[in-house]
Amino acid sequence: MGNADAKVASGIPILEASGRREVKMWRLSGLLLISSLILLGCSKSDKSTQSKPPAEPNYFPTSVGSHWIYEDEEGDSMLIESVANGTYRSLPVTIMKKTYQPPLDDNPVLYDTLFVWETKNQVTIFEKEVWMYLDSTIYHIFEDSVGQTILNYPLEVGKKWSYYDNEDWEIHVEVLSKETVSTPAGIFEDCYRIFYYWELDRDRHYRWFAPGVGMVKIYDPWNTYTYTLKDYKIK
Repeated sequence: MGNADAKVASGIPILEASGRREVKMWRLSGLLLISSLILLGCSKSDKSTQSKPPAEPNYFPTSVGSHWIYEDEEGDSMLIESVANGTYRSLPVTIMKKTYQPPLDDNPVLYDTLFVWETKNQVTIFEKEVWMYLDSTIYHIFEDSVGQTILNYPLEVGKKWSYYDNEDWEIHVEVLSKETVSTPAGIFEDCYRIFYYWELDRDRHYRWFAPGVGMVKIYDPWNTYTYTLKDYKIK
C-alpha cells in the first residue's frame, strides 16, 4: 500500500506526527483562552457582588420645595423654606428663607435668607438678615460673609471642629450624643445632638439633627427658648 493509501486507510484520515503536534497546540491554546475568560468573568462577578460602604445619611436636606415649621414654648413659630438653587460668592448654594410669626407689635421683623453650601464633607450656611418694620422701613441689615460650618461629615459622637464669625470670634462645635427626640411632628431616632459655643460672649446653643429630616430641635439657654419641629415636608 502506498503512502497516499496509508493516509486514508478505512476512509479515516491519518495525520503525520507534525500535524498531530499542531492540533494539540491548537487545542491547548483554546483551553487556555477559555480558562482566561472564565477567570475574568469570575473576577468581574466578585467585584460586582462586593458590598459597598453605606452612604452618609443626609442630616440637612435642602431639596427645593421642602419646608420645616418649628414652635417654641409660647406658641410662636419659625418657618424655614427651601425656595431655589443659585450661587453665592461663586459657590453653588440652595437658597432658604426663614421667617418668624407672629411679628411683635411695633418691633422690626426679621427676614432671614440662608445660602446653604453643601459638599460631601460639610454643610456651611451664609446668612443675610434684614430687620424691617411693618411699614417696610428697613431697621437693620446684616450679612454673614464668612459662613457657619454647622455640620462636618462624617458625624460621630465626640467629633469637634470650629469656625470663625464676621467679627473673628471662634465658634467651637462638638457632637455630644446620639438620641431619640420626640416632637409634635413625630419621634425621630438616631438624632445627633450638637453643641455650638461662642467663647468670648459665652453664647451657646444646641441643635438636634435627624437623618433624612434635618434639624428637629433647637435649644438656646442663653436666650431661654426651645424650638421643636411641628410640621415638615421633604421634597
